[in-house]
Amino acid sequence: MPISTLILGLVIIFFVSKNSINIVNNSELYSNPNRPIPLSINIVEGSRVSYKYNKKYIKKGYDNGQRYFTLKPLNIKNSTNFVVTQKYRNDFLVPTVKVSNIKIIINR
Repeated sequence: MPISTLILGLVIIFFVSKNSINIVNNSELYSNPNRPIPLSINIVEGSRVSYKYNKKYIKKGYDNGQRYFTLKPLNIKNSTNFVVTQKYRNDFLVPTVKVSNIKIIINR
């Protein structure tokens, strides 16, 4: 009986690890070139984070070991996209991919 329970547990873990969760958040941020609005994104602890953005419109920098991004609003014609992808395991050890698609729209 204990061996069959162990095998059943291993099979369940195998299927859970193969089936990941995908979370997609789409949002829009309206900003003004004279008074830009700050953007805050919650990063999951221990996740692998990647950023996708147009370097012509957004500048990346570091301050005291913290990564930050600055808009170049005068270069942006109408809008630009900023995508943050986080890969991590949730509380139940299920692989999770969280994608935040942010469309930054400049009001002139």
